[in-house]
Amino acid sequence: MQRDTGHVPAGVDKEKVLACKTIRDFDTAATIVSFGFPTVEAYYENSTSCGHLHEFPIPTFALNAEDDPIQPGFCK
Repeated sequence: MQRDTGHVPAGVDKEKVLACKTIRDFDTAATIVSFGFPTVEAYYENSTSCGHLHEFPIPTFALNAEDDPIQPGFCK
């Protein structure tokens, strides 16, 4: 069992985090605030592997959800 240390990164509203229902809600309430992204869309755009998959040196199989914000089912 983990102990709650009560540490919350600067600028993060703990109540908003506790009210999150989805990963997107959490990313909006905590992740972008913690890492200085202006929007959740900017965070997802910066974090995606789209545009880098061709750099893998060996054939790679990846399975993900079509609506995964980090690695969507399609790349622009």
